[in-house]
Amino acid sequence: MKLLLIGHSVADIISKDDEKIIQPGGIFYSASAIKELSTENDSIFLCTQIDNKYYNLFERVYESFDISFTEKVKSIPMVELKVAGHFERKEHYKNLSNKIKIDYSLLKEFDGILINMITGFDIDVTQLEEIRKSTKALIYFDVHTLSRGLDEKMHREFRLIPDFNKWAENIDIIQCNEHEIFTLSQKQNESEIVKKLFECGVKIVCVTKGESGNRVYCQNKSEVASYFRTTKKISYNNKVGCGDVFGAAFFYGYISSGDIFKTAELASSSAEFIASINNLSEFRNLKQNVIERYS
Repeated sequence: MKLLLIGHSVADIISKDDEKIIQPGGIFYSASAIKELSTENDSIFLCTQIDNKYYNLFERVYESFDISFTEKVKSIPMVELKVAGHFERKEHYKNLSNKIKIDYSLLKEFDGILINMITGFDIDVTQLEEIRKSTKALIYFDVHTLSRGLDEKMHREFRLIPDFNKWAENIDIIQCNEHEIFTLSQKQNESEIVKKLFECGVKIVCVTKGESGNRVYCQNKSEVASYFRTTKKISYNNKVGCGDVFGAAFFYGYISSGDIFKTAELASSSAEFIASINNLSEFRNLKQNVIERYS
Protein backbone atom coordinates (compact mmCIF):
# COMPACT_ATOMS: atom_id res chain seq x y z
CA MET A 1 0.00 0.00 0.00
CA LYS A 2 1.04 3.58 -0.58
CA LEU A 3 0.15 5.75 2.42
CA LEU A 4 0.68 9.38 3.43
CA LEU A 5 0.65 10.84 6.95
CA ILE A 6 0.06 14.59 7.39
CA GLY A 7 0.45 16.56 10.63
CA HIS A 8 2.73 18.81 12.63
CA SER A 9 5.69 17.48 14.57
CA VAL A 10 5.64 18.91 18.09
CA ALA A 11 8.09 19.02 20.99
CA ASP A 12 6.01 17.98 24.03
CA ILE A 13 6.82 19.39 27.45
CA ILE A 14 4.97 17.02 29.74
CA SER A 15 4.25 18.08 33.31
CA LYS A 16 3.45 15.21 35.62
CA ASP A 17 3.98 14.85 39.36
CA ASP A 18 6.06 18.07 39.55
CA GLU A 19 8.39 16.76 36.84
CA LYS A 20 8.88 18.09 33.31
CA ILE A 21 10.21 16.06 30.42
CA ILE A 22 10.65 16.94 26.74
CA GLN A 23 9.83 14.25 24.20
CA PRO A 24 8.73 13.97 20.56
CA GLY A 25 5.03 14.49 19.97
CA GLY A 26 2.45 15.33 17.36
CA ILE A 27 2.47 13.20 14.23
CA PHE A 28 5.37 11.26 15.80
CA TYR A 29 2.91 8.93 17.54
CA SER A 30 0.94 8.21 14.36
CA ALA A 31 4.20 7.63 12.50
CA SER A 32 5.57 5.35 15.21
CA ALA A 33 2.47 3.15 15.09
CA ILE A 34 2.44 2.93 11.30
CA LYS A 35 6.17 2.14 11.31
CA GLU A 36 5.59 -0.85 13.58
CA LEU A 37 2.38 -2.15 11.98
CA SER A 38 3.34 -1.78 8.31
CA THR A 39 5.18 -4.36 6.20
CA GLU A 40 8.09 -4.18 3.77
CA ASN A 41 5.55 -4.12 0.92
CA ASP A 42 4.14 -0.80 2.09
CA SER A 43 5.39 2.57 0.89
CA ILE A 44 4.90 5.19 3.63
CA PHE A 45 5.35 8.93 3.13
CA LEU A 46 5.45 11.60 5.83
CA CYS A 47 4.30 15.20 5.30
CA THR A 48 5.31 17.33 8.28
CA GLN A 49 7.70 20.07 9.36
CA ILE A 50 11.01 19.59 11.14
CA ASP A 51 13.70 21.87 12.57
CA ASN A 52 17.37 21.51 13.47
CA LYS A 53 16.93 21.93 17.23
CA TYR A 54 14.58 19.02 17.88
CA TYR A 55 14.98 16.72 14.90
CA ASN A 56 17.08 14.32 16.96
CA LEU A 57 13.92 13.50 18.96
CA PHE A 58 12.13 12.31 15.82
CA GLU A 59 14.95 10.92 13.68
CA ARG A 60 14.87 7.28 14.75
CA VAL A 61 11.27 7.00 13.50
CA TYR A 62 11.25 9.47 10.61
CA GLU A 63 14.27 7.87 8.94
CA SER A 64 12.01 4.89 8.14
CA PHE A 65 9.73 7.04 5.95
CA ASP A 66 9.96 8.79 2.63
CA ILE A 67 10.18 12.42 3.79
CA SER A 68 10.16 14.04 0.35
CA PHE A 69 6.94 15.83 1.40
CA THR A 70 8.55 17.13 4.61
CA GLU A 71 9.63 20.76 5.00
CA LYS A 72 12.42 22.15 7.18
CA VAL A 73 11.34 25.21 9.21
CA LYS A 74 13.03 27.53 11.70
CA SER A 75 11.16 26.10 14.67
CA ILE A 76 8.43 23.55 15.31
CA PRO A 77 5.65 24.05 17.89
CA MET A 78 6.24 23.34 21.56
CA VAL A 79 3.31 22.48 23.77
CA GLU A 80 3.08 22.14 27.53
CA LEU A 81 0.81 19.23 28.43
CA LYS A 82 -0.54 18.93 31.94
CA VAL A 83 -1.94 15.45 32.47
CA ALA A 84 -3.84 14.68 35.66
CA GLY A 85 -6.20 11.87 36.62
CA HIS A 86 -9.20 11.27 34.37
CA PHE A 87 -9.53 14.87 33.22
CA GLU A 88 -8.97 16.17 29.70
CA ARG A 89 -5.39 17.37 29.45
CA LYS A 90 -4.51 21.08 29.45
CA GLU A 91 -2.52 22.44 26.50
CA HIS A 92 -0.44 25.61 26.25
CA TYR A 93 1.46 26.37 23.05
CA LYS A 94 4.72 28.29 22.94
CA ASN A 95 4.82 28.75 19.18
CA LEU A 96 2.94 27.54 16.15
CA SER A 97 4.30 26.64 12.73
CA ASN A 98 2.79 27.73 9.47
CA LYS A 99 0.42 25.49 7.55
CA ILE A 100 2.04 22.42 6.06
CA LYS A 101 2.81 22.71 2.35
CA ILE A 102 1.38 19.97 0.15
CA ASP A 103 2.18 19.11 -3.45
CA TYR A 104 -1.28 18.05 -4.65
CA SER A 105 0.06 16.81 -7.99
CA LEU A 106 1.73 13.87 -6.18
CA LEU A 107 -1.36 12.56 -4.36
CA LYS A 108 -3.08 10.63 -7.12
CA GLU A 109 -1.51 7.21 -6.51
CA PHE A 110 -2.00 7.00 -2.75
CA ASP A 111 -4.28 4.35 -1.23
CA GLY A 112 -4.79 6.22 2.02
CA ILE A 113 -4.08 9.61 3.59
CA LEU A 114 -4.14 10.12 7.34
CA ILE A 115 -4.51 13.74 8.47
CA ASN A 116 -3.97 14.35 12.17
CA MET A 117 -4.81 17.92 13.21
CA ILE A 118 -2.12 17.97 15.86
CA THR A 119 -2.06 21.75 16.35
CA GLY A 120 -5.31 22.56 14.57
CA PHE A 121 -3.31 24.67 12.14
CA ASP A 122 -1.70 21.78 10.23
CA ILE A 123 -3.85 22.42 7.14
CA ASP A 124 -6.94 24.51 6.45
CA VAL A 125 -10.24 23.49 4.89
CA THR A 126 -9.21 24.80 1.46
CA GLN A 127 -6.18 22.50 1.51
CA LEU A 128 -8.40 19.58 2.50
CA GLU A 129 -10.69 20.33 -0.42
CA GLU A 130 -7.66 20.32 -2.75
CA ILE A 131 -6.48 17.00 -1.31
CA ARG A 132 -9.92 15.49 -1.94
CA LYS A 133 -9.96 16.77 -5.52
CA SER A 134 -6.49 15.36 -6.18
CA THR A 135 -6.96 11.75 -5.08
CA LYS A 136 -9.40 8.88 -4.62
CA ALA A 137 -7.45 7.72 -1.56
CA LEU A 138 -9.33 7.01 1.66
CA ILE A 139 -8.99 10.10 3.88
CA TYR A 140 -8.79 9.48 7.63
CA PHE A 141 -9.14 12.67 9.69
CA ASP A 142 -8.34 12.99 13.40
CA VAL A 143 -10.05 16.19 14.62
CA HIS A 144 -7.62 16.52 17.55
CA THR A 145 -6.74 20.18 18.29
CA LEU A 146 -8.88 21.62 15.51
CA SER A 147 -11.53 21.37 18.23
CA ARG A 148 -9.71 23.92 20.38
CA GLY A 149 -9.52 27.66 19.87
CA LEU A 150 -6.44 29.74 20.68
CA ASP A 151 -6.61 32.70 23.06
CA GLU A 152 -4.21 35.62 23.45
CA LYS A 153 -2.18 33.67 26.03
CA MET A 154 -1.80 30.67 23.67
CA HIS A 155 -4.11 28.52 25.76
CA ARG A 156 -6.35 26.02 23.97
CA GLU A 157 -9.97 25.60 24.97
CA PHE A 158 -12.79 23.66 23.30
CA ARG A 159 -14.98 25.64 20.88
CA LEU A 160 -17.52 24.93 18.12
CA ILE A 161 -15.47 24.48 14.94
CA PRO A 162 -16.68 27.04 12.38
CA ASP A 163 -18.37 25.47 9.33
CA PHE A 164 -17.21 21.96 10.15
CA ASN A 165 -19.58 20.62 7.48
CA LYS A 166 -17.11 21.90 4.88
CA TRP A 167 -14.41 19.74 6.42
CA ALA A 168 -16.68 16.71 6.76
CA GLU A 169 -17.67 16.78 3.10
CA ASN A 170 -14.10 15.82 2.18
CA ILE A 171 -13.49 13.07 4.76
CA ASP A 172 -14.13 9.30 4.72
CA ILE A 173 -13.37 8.47 8.36
CA ILE A 174 -13.47 10.92 11.27
CA GLN A 175 -11.89 10.32 14.64
CA CYS A 176 -12.56 12.42 17.73
CA ASN A 177 -12.74 11.88 21.45
CA GLU A 178 -15.77 12.13 23.72
CA HIS A 179 -15.21 15.88 24.20
CA GLU A 180 -14.17 16.81 20.66
CA ILE A 181 -17.30 15.38 19.06
CA PHE A 182 -19.39 18.16 20.60
CA THR A 183 -17.27 20.75 18.78
CA LEU A 184 -18.39 19.40 15.38
CA SER A 185 -22.04 20.47 15.58
CA GLN A 186 -24.47 22.52 17.62
CA LYS A 187 -26.43 19.34 18.29
CA GLN A 188 -26.11 18.12 21.87
CA ASN A 189 -26.48 14.39 21.29
CA GLU A 190 -23.61 12.19 20.07
CA SER A 191 -25.77 10.03 17.81
CA GLU A 192 -27.40 13.11 16.24
CA ILE A 193 -23.98 14.59 15.50
CA VAL A 194 -22.93 11.31 13.87
CA LYS A 195 -26.05 11.33 11.68
CA LYS A 196 -25.20 14.85 10.56
CA LEU A 197 -21.66 13.77 9.66
CA PHE A 198 -23.03 10.87 7.61
CA GLU A 199 -25.28 13.31 5.75
CA CYS A 200 -22.10 15.19 4.77
CA GLY A 201 -20.64 12.03 3.24
CA VAL A 202 -18.55 10.66 6.10
CA LYS A 203 -18.59 6.84 6.12
CA ILE A 204 -17.22 5.95 9.59
CA VAL A 205 -16.97 7.88 12.86
CA CYS A 206 -14.68 6.72 15.67
CA VAL A 207 -15.25 8.22 19.12
CA THR A 208 -12.58 7.39 21.68
CA LYS A 209 -13.62 7.55 25.32
CA GLY A 210 -10.40 7.21 27.28
CA GLU A 211 -10.32 4.44 29.82
CA SER A 212 -13.99 3.62 29.12
CA GLY A 213 -13.29 2.37 25.58
CA ASN A 214 -14.46 3.57 22.18
CA ARG A 215 -17.48 3.51 19.90
CA VAL A 216 -17.30 3.11 16.12
CA TYR A 217 -20.27 4.26 14.05
CA CYS A 218 -21.07 3.20 10.49
CA GLN A 219 -24.09 3.10 8.21
CA ASN A 220 -26.10 -0.08 7.72
CA LYS A 221 -28.38 0.72 4.79
CA SER A 222 -30.52 3.60 6.08
CA GLU A 223 -29.71 2.95 9.74
CA VAL A 224 -26.78 4.03 11.93
CA ALA A 225 -25.00 1.05 13.46
CA SER A 226 -22.37 1.22 16.19
CA TYR A 227 -19.93 -1.00 18.01
CA PHE A 228 -18.80 -0.22 21.56
CA ARG A 229 -15.61 -1.78 22.77
CA THR A 230 -14.72 -1.49 26.46
CA THR A 231 -11.10 -1.09 27.46
CA LYS A 232 -9.42 -4.20 28.81
CA LYS A 233 -7.87 -4.08 32.26
CA ILE A 234 -4.34 -2.72 31.97
CA SER A 235 -1.89 -0.65 33.99
CA TYR A 236 -2.18 2.95 32.79
CA ASN A 237 1.36 4.27 32.68
CA ASN A 238 1.06 6.66 29.73
CA LYS A 239 -1.69 9.07 28.67
CA VAL A 240 -0.02 10.79 25.71
CA GLY A 241 -0.40 9.59 22.12
CA CYS A 242 -2.96 6.84 22.79
CA GLY A 243 -5.60 8.38 20.52
CA ASP A 244 -3.01 8.95 17.79
CA VAL A 245 -2.03 5.29 17.92
CA PHE A 246 -5.68 4.22 17.85
CA GLY A 247 -6.15 6.31 14.71
CA ALA A 248 -3.03 5.07 12.96
CA ALA A 249 -3.95 1.45 13.67
CA PHE A 250 -7.55 1.94 12.52
CA PHE A 251 -6.37 3.72 9.37
CA TYR A 252 -3.88 0.99 8.50
CA GLY A 253 -6.13 -1.89 9.51
CA TYR A 254 -9.18 -0.67 7.65
CA ILE A 255 -7.30 -0.04 4.40
CA SER A 256 -5.75 -3.49 4.74
CA SER A 257 -8.93 -5.45 5.48
CA GLY A 258 -12.03 -3.29 4.97
CA ASP A 259 -13.49 -4.95 8.08
CA ILE A 260 -14.73 -2.23 10.46
CA PHE A 261 -15.18 -4.34 13.58
CA LYS A 262 -11.98 -6.33 13.16
CA THR A 263 -10.16 -3.05 12.66
CA ALA A 264 -11.74 -1.54 15.78
CA GLU A 265 -10.32 -4.42 17.82
CA LEU A 266 -6.88 -3.88 16.29
CA ALA A 267 -6.99 -0.15 17.02
CA SER A 268 -8.23 -0.69 20.58
CA SER A 269 -5.51 -3.23 21.36
CA SER A 270 -2.87 -0.88 19.93
CA ALA A 271 -4.06 2.06 22.05
CA GLU A 272 -4.20 -0.12 25.16
CA PHE A 273 -0.63 -1.22 24.62
CA ILE A 274 0.61 2.37 24.28
CA ALA A 275 -1.30 3.35 27.41
CA SER A 276 0.55 0.61 29.30
CA ILE A 277 4.14 1.48 28.29
CA ASN A 278 6.60 3.30 30.52
CA ASN A 279 8.79 4.86 27.81
CA LEU A 280 8.81 5.45 24.06
CA SER A 281 11.43 2.77 23.39
CA GLU A 282 8.71 0.16 24.05
CA PHE A 283 6.96 1.21 20.83
CA ARG A 284 9.04 -1.43 19.03
CA ASN A 285 7.00 -4.10 20.84
CA LEU A 286 3.67 -2.81 19.51
CA LYS A 287 3.14 -5.27 16.70
CA GLN A 288 4.05 -8.38 18.66
CA ASN A 289 2.01 -7.29 21.67
CA VAL A 290 -1.06 -6.50 19.58
CA ILE A 291 -0.83 -9.81 17.72
CA GLU A 292 -0.75 -11.65 21.06
CA ARG A 293 -3.65 -9.68 22.54
CA TYR A 294 -5.65 -9.59 19.35
CA SER A 295 -5.35 -13.32 18.68
